[in-house]
Amino acid sequence: MNWLWMPITFALVSCATLETKQIVIKSTPSGAVVTSTDGKELGKTPLLLSQEDANDLTEAGRMFLSVRAPGYVDREVIFDVHAESSLNVKLTALDEKSFSQRLISDYSEKTNAMARQLLKIHGLVITRNFDQAERSLASFQAVYPNIASSYVMSADVYLAKGDFDKAKNYLLRARTLDQEDPVILMMLEKVKARMEQ
Repeated sequence: MNWLWMPITFALVSCATLETKQIVIKSTPSGAVVTSTDGKELGKTPLLLSQEDANDLTEAGRMFLSVRAPGYVDREVIFDVHAESSLNVKLTALDEKSFSQRLISDYSEKTNAMARQLLKIHGLVITRNFDQAERSLASFQAVYPNIASSYVMSADVYLAKGDFDKAKNYLLRARTLDQEDPVILMMLEKVKARMEQ
């Protein structure tokens, strides 16, 4: 079970009496597997837990459960146990949109840091501070070796310095990472033409 992706739901359910008679656990979609925190499978939703089952699963008046279904994000539920209680857990589909949202959420800090670094380096290239740009690119590529645009920037530096062999090598490296980028292909043609002069 992937706990990293598992949102936690805290459910407080009001009650009429103090004694737990039964707990009904439903889910959207139905047929989700309900497990205890120790991994014991309790059944599939809709699931009716007897008082005995509920007592075995309850700690300090709370029940800790996991609900999962194929194609949906797992949920961990913290449930206050009361008489005639029921819980309906809505699972989120694992589609492209939800995956992208989680991916952006989980990686946005790293992605933004990387983008900031590339923008700073691009600024060095534009202002023709080539030596600093070269050092910064080498450091960046040591941390992020598979970012094609950084190799394009390295090629820009060496084109400006007149070192066409190095520029070509960096462009070839960039092309191995992104074969569809028209900028890389255009620059390669430009370098080849300059080398043939």
